[in-house]
Amino acid sequence: MKKALRLGTAILVSIIISLFTQNVFAHDGTWGSTGDPCAIDGFGIDYELDLLHNDEDPWKGWAGLIAVNWCGDDWGDFHFRMKDICFPYYTSDVDFVDDYVEGEYDYRPQLFIWDSGWVQQTVTWTLASDGETLDLFFYNNPIEQGTIALFKVYTDNTYRNASWFTVGGYATPVPEPATVALLGLGALGLLRRKRAA
Repeated sequence: MKKALRLGTAILVSIIISLFTQNVFAHDGTWGSTGDPCAIDGFGIDYELDLLHNDEDPWKGWAGLIAVNWCGDDWGDFHFRMKDICFPYYTSDVDFVDDYVEGEYDYRPQLFIWDSGWVQQTVTWTLASDGETLDLFFYNNPIEQGTIALFKVYTDNTYRNASWFTVGGYATPVPEPATVALLGLGALGLLRRKRAA
């Protein structure tokens, strides 16, 4: 009975995931297109969009996400997380890679903006030591509302050769100047109070 219940739960979870995910196929692939980008709206801020990936030999390659910013705020960074296909847990079997050897290969994350063609943007990033999280930062050139962006990240699935895995992605907005000013005033108040004590 317990086995049947677990199996039924796993099947139900798989069906729900397939209904609420964007799919990409093969070792190199892209979710969305310029004509039909993945829309990230107000619900996409700090809320992961799950992207299902069907992988195959050579078990590593570029994964691209074409997304449009339909949020009320500009984006200042974008975050990717590796996940297991059936459960919302992070997976240690698939990694992001940012290796670079001049003249040989360049697997560093890339960001492009659509403006009658793809225009590459400057991006910085941090890659977690376990390879499961990759955070891209572009505050100097934020992605404005209505802009279509292409994020390209390199994945390595050679440890397990998993046929399917999920990449979670979400945007965070550029802090509003008023918010930054309030934080600064609060910090000054705390410093002044500390000095007075």
